[in-house]
Amino acid sequence: FVSHVVGSIFGSVLLVLGAVALGFLLSSSRRPGLALWGTVSTIAGAVFLSAIFGVAAFGQTTLGESFLAGSTQAEALYDAMYDRPSLALAIGGALLFSLGVILVAVAARASEQIPRWAALAFGVSGVLVGILGIPVGFLQTIGSILLIASGAAIARSAKIGFRSGSGDTLRSGAGSPRDVSQ
Repeated sequence: FVSHVVGSIFGSVLLVLGAVALGFLLSSSRRPGLALWGTVSTIAGAVFLSAIFGVAAFGQTTLGESFLAGSTQAEALYDAMYDRPSLALAIGGALLFSLGVILVAVAARASEQIPRWAALAFGVSGVLVGILGIPVGFLQTIGSILLIASGAAIARSAKIGFRSGSGDTLRSGAGSPRDVSQ
């Protein structure tokens, strides 16, 4: 229960906030369209997956307790909870999340401010978490660590690229921030 609530649900909240921040940062990059669609897809996927995380966090705990108490209905209820619509939501969410992260990574890769390794690692994390991690569970953990590490590196490079209060923004073709009003 705690691992789903903290790791999955709260992690999704942080992911959405980070995706918005990164989308905003990359909106003035060489690839603003990719940044926008990647941000939208990442957020939609995260929201869809959060619904499944909620079922896992709250429903599975209750079903497990019911099964241990001798209920003969626990398995049927489990199957009903994870029916075709739930599976479609989970798969759709995972694919949207992965696609979004990849699109954002391509937009980040076009920025001279963001380290190439961080953009590449960010894109790979989407595949590990959303696609390969479903059949091979430990790849989700590796992908999550990669997502956090590359996201931190991207955030750090963005912090370096902005001068506080200057009104400047990151423009990926330039080596440093510039005033977009010019």
